[in-house]
Amino acid sequence: MKKAQVWLPDFLFGFLLFALALALSIKFVSNIFPDSGYKQLLSDAERISETFMSEGAPINWTNETVIKPGLLTDKKLDENKFRNLTNMSYQEVRGLFNTRYDFFIYIHNSTLPYRVLNDTFKFGDPLVTVNASGSVNLTELEYENLIKMDRFIVVNDSINFLVVFVWD
Repeated sequence: MKKAQVWLPDFLFGFLLFALALALSIKFVSNIFPDSGYKQLLSDAERISETFMSEGAPINWTNETVIKPGLLTDKKLDENKFRNLTNMSYQEVRGLFNTRYDFFIYIHNSTLPYRVLNDTFKFGDPLVTVNASGSVNLTELEYENLIKMDRFIVVNDSINFLVVFVWD
């Protein structure tokens, strides 16, 4: 009577089952931790979003004095600051953020989601277009990662959304 007998089919089945479990574990663990490029993109997206949701520097900045282009005054959208922003070139503003990523911002209200509030409340990469109905079109973009952040913003005493897209 033999006590420790190994059969080839049992060994192959066990080995294949182990290899499959190992491969799935590695895939699962690698997907939990995003790569460092995504972390940097997320960090820049948060910084860009936070800057736009501030008063900026200096507080009453103009195109000549701007260090950080914030859009708020007294916790509400300052239309003059947004106008100043749109009078600057995209590359100039991107340089102020010291980022290698592209971005686009716009403001919409809750009754017309994903439609620009009006034509003056959009700014960013020229490849992003807004059609006649106010819908934002991102189809011309080529990106590896895209981050979208929605922030509440008060415009003319009503609550709206500042939407920030950042991509690489």
